[in-house]
Amino acid sequence: MGHFICGYKVYGEKEIETLQNLSNKLTYVHIHDNNTKKNNHEPLHRPETIEILKKLENWTKPLYSFEIKYTENGLSNSINIVKKIIENIIIENIK
Repeated sequence: MGHFICGYKVYGEKEIETLQNLSNKLTYVHIHDNNTKKNNHEPLHRPETIEILKKLENWTKPLYSFEIKYTENGLSNSINIVKKIIENIIIENIK
């Protein structure tokens, strides 16, 4: 996800289109955030990254792994964000 965010900063919505086209082949997503200039493995917190994860979860149901530099509550907060995304997608699909 971090590498994708760097590319997204450069290529914008074209990257989203490519991601959607490849989503049926995705089985695994490596998660962390970054400042779009350097892949510095931040905990999830940027709205753009969270929105892209929501799209991915809606298109496909990948396995997730987290590679996040340690910060106070960074990993647990990131896991909770992904859990909420998954739960909300499930609820939306039930409606």
